[in-house]
Amino acid sequence: MISLEGKTMRGNRSKEQSANHIITSYDGENRMSLSQIVVDEKSNEITANVKWLMVRHPQWEKL
Repeated sequence: MISLEGKTMRGNRSKEQSANHIITSYDGENRMSLSQIVVDEKSNEITANVKWLMVRHPQWEKL
């Protein structure tokens, strides 16, 4: 099973840029991180998870 978790990175915000929001995919059975993507500040985790799926499986975008 693959888990998706979103976090806001601390300590990388500046006056010009807000903190990065990152979605990480994690393989719990093998205890390893599979990938990370940066998502828009205003997106929620559901929207970000759909973006992650489209990056990993672009053929699903047509569905």
